[in-house]
Amino acid sequence: MWRKFQVLMVAAGFVGAACGGASVAADTQPGAVASGTVWATERTPGNSSVTAFDAATGRVLGTTAVGSRPIGVTSPHGSKYVYSSDESANQL
Repeated sequence: MWRKFQVLMVAAGFVGAACGGASVAADTQPGAVASGTVWATERTPGNSSVTAFDAATGRVLGTTAVGSRPIGVTSPHGSKYVYSSDESANQL
């Protein structure tokens, strides 16, 4: 579980940096609760995965195995699908 927490914190840092970090924090109201889903990749030789976390609670929503070197996750707006790219295979 500690490893999943570490992955979540790294993913949250990347999301914050991608969204402008400081401006996101400055716009947040005191006591505001996060919502939505946080997606994180874990690159472990022979056991790489993508995990979905509930942003408000940090609860694991699900984990699925992926290629050997996942490098990113995207969910196109208006889509019910999530895609992970695999660096070693050059595919989604």
